[in-house]
Amino acid sequence: MSLSEGRKSLRHDLPVEIYSLIVDEVRLDDSILTSMALVCQLLRSLAQPHLFRSVVMDFGKENPCRSKTKLEDFLEFSKVSPHLAGYVQSLEWTVVNINRLNESLMAQFLFKCGNIRTFRFKMIVGRHMCAIDWHELDPQLAEAISCVLKCPSLHLLELCMWKNFPLQNLRSARNLKHLVIDGVNEHPADPHLLLQPTTRRKTASLRLKNLHLGRYSKYVVDALVDSHPPFTRPTVNLSRLRMLSLTWHEMSDIHATYKLMSEATRVRVLEMRVASDADIRIFGLSRAILRGSCRTLRKLTVYLPRPGDFDPTETLLDILEELRCLGNKTNKLHTLEIKHRNYHALLFDSSFLPLYHELDTLLASAFPSLRTFRIRTISLVDNRKEQEICLTPSFQEQLRSMMESCFPKYIAVDESNIEFSLKTENRRYRYEE
Repeated sequence: MSLSEGRKSLRHDLPVEIYSLIVDEVRLDDSILTSMALVCQLLRSLAQPHLFRSVVMDFGKENPCRSKTKLEDFLEFSKVSPHLAGYVQSLEWTVVNINRLNESLMAQFLFKCGNIRTFRFKMIVGRHMCAIDWHELDPQLAEAISCVLKCPSLHLLELCMWKNFPLQNLRSARNLKHLVIDGVNEHPADPHLLLQPTTRRKTASLRLKNLHLGRYSKYVVDALVDSHPPFTRPTVNLSRLRMLSLTWHEMSDIHATYKLMSEATRVRVLEMRVASDADIRIFGLSRAILRGSCRTLRKLTVYLPRPGDFDPTETLLDILEELRCLGNKTNKLHTLEIKHRNYHALLFDSSFLPLYHELDTLLASAFPSLRTFRIRTISLVDNRKEQEICLTPSFQEQLRSMMESCFPKYIAVDESNIEFSLKTENRRYRYEE
């Protein structure tokens, strides 16, 4: 149907609620929303909040001009319709190399957006590239990012690969609930200033629920957990932290984790992983952190390193043995997930068969509340994003027969591509993160 035909067939006698329901049904299709916005003023006012709610821009090597053009177009539109900037709630920028012109446009864009709920600013780093330095940013863009952190609506913040980032700026994000930091180190001139309260009565300005830590986590943990004179308590309330994801690259990350777990005592979902180039001693020490969160732990995900680094069989058994030794304290654990990169080695290497038989006995005896045990194989591509590995039907059949023989107490109920679940004979338990 052409645009003119659409305008002719439009009924004007329907209530506004009907048009609103129609727009809500197609809110995920930008092409349909764009067409509807061109029909009449009413549909335009209903479609615009969905069209501008999420803005994703990739300033990569392939076509950085496209994102630059999108910025320029938005700034031109906002001159005529200033209310468009208020619709932007989710903003994701991926950067490889920022030039000065783009920095100016990005700053203008951020200054106009005052209702951002999700802000992701990631720097793609290759083998011969380093993280972007905060000191090298245009002062106007740095000020604009600081203004975004002050938005009372900001709930999720993700920062990846930043050098000399002033972590104390995060104290302005009063309502932040989800924090993802990877490869961000602190400004050396401003140590221990993150979220430092301004009065003696206010001992915590943030109450995080989800926390993901990657490289240089020591800087963030020190700022989160350490107290600052004249205060005797940590400057952030971690008692509401429910989901914790940790990636260890060096020994300082492990020591920082000990400090973090002493405050985050109510974690329900825990993810543990070690970088491929990390010290092999790290994973052996990692099981000790479970003692701080075992009382409330519901789901545990362990990323096993590659076999070439060290023996993943002993690593996994050590972690499970630590949980078993804690006895009744872990009786709430209902989901155990193991992720590994090399699925052929994980499934067919003879060295893993003793692991499977021991796991079957250990899981049944030590974890009475366990409902789901999952083994998943992954492949890391495109800046460490997980990608599914397609398995042939014959491979899946071999997988099923082997798992049924190794885990007689479990029943395979779900197999698709690289992931399959083995659930106990008890009732199926659905867990919502």
